[in-house]
Amino acid sequence: MVFLFSIIIIVLTIGIVRFVPFDYRNYLITLVSGLLGGIATLVGVIITIKSVRQADNEKDIESKEPEFFAPIRIDICRAVYIKVKTSEDTSIISNNKFYLQNTDKTPFVVDSLVVGDKCFFPISMAYIDKNCLFCITYYLKDSAKEAILFLRSIDKKTYRYIININMNRVIKIKKDDNYKS
Repeated sequence: MVFLFSIIIIVLTIGIVRFVPFDYRNYLITLVSGLLGGIATLVGVIITIKSVRQADNEKDIESKEPEFFAPIRIDICRAVYIKVKTSEDTSIISNNKFYLQNTDKTPFVVDSLVVGDKCFFPISMAYIDKNCLFCITYYLKDSAKEAILFLRSIDKKTYRYIININMNRVIKIKKDDNYKS
């Protein structure tokens, strides 16, 4: 685009130079070449600024993605307890729970938990701050082997994590990269 614009300006300058007296031709050529150089520099700066902004935006989006892990040691006095419930009757079922810990990357909100064919929602807003240990408690007849946890980041995007559980202990956490919020 800039190249095409420069060629058009050069062709117009060559056409105009014929009508300009000989004494002023050098000034005209200097002026046109200065303008073309300035325009090319300006376009280069604009392209550089746009690419840097795009890279910064991608880095910001990546840094706002929730990241957590299953702690090795659990300090139950320090944990934030999140009770989740389903709309179904939960009178004759057992208490299940698992512990996770947020990293220092970003805070997030627990949206929901899916275990088997049951969907659980937090009883109250479940805001998890940076470096916070949290426990999700849910009621189900059987102990589950897998749970799907939906988290909302501070930029309002929802992320889906598949959590493998064994005897109320988290075995494996995997982010579902195919999930689009």
